[in-house]
Amino acid sequence: MAFTNPSAVQSSALAFGAMGAFVAHQTLFGLLEAVRDARNARAEAHAYHAWDSALGEARHSAAQMGNLAKAAVEAALDAQDEADALRAEVARLRRAVDQRDDVIRSLAA
Repeated sequence: MAFTNPSAVQSSALAFGAMGAFVAHQTLFGLLEAVRDARNARAEAHAYHAWDSALGEARHSAAQMGNLAKAAVEAALDAQDEADALRAEVARLRRAVDQRDDVIRSLAA
C-alpha cells in the first residue's frame, strides 16, 4: 500500500473543489449573460421591425412621416431624460458611498 499524506490529499481535494466551483460559477453566469443578450437582441429586433414597418406604411404620406418624426424625437427626448435621471442617481449613490467611507475612516481612526 502506498503512503499518502492526508494533509496533501485534503488540500488537493479542496483545490479541486474550488476549481470546480469556479468553473460552475463562470458557466452559470456566462449562460445568464447569454440569455440576457438574446433577450436584448430580440427586443432590439422587434423595435427595429416596428420602426421599419411604420416607415414602410408612411412612405407615401408626408403627414404620416411627420408623425413618425415627432414620435422619434419624443422617444429620443424621453431616453435623454431617463439618462439624465440615471446620472443624477449615480451622483447621489457616489455621494452616499463617499459619506459612508468617511464615517468608516473616522471610526477606524
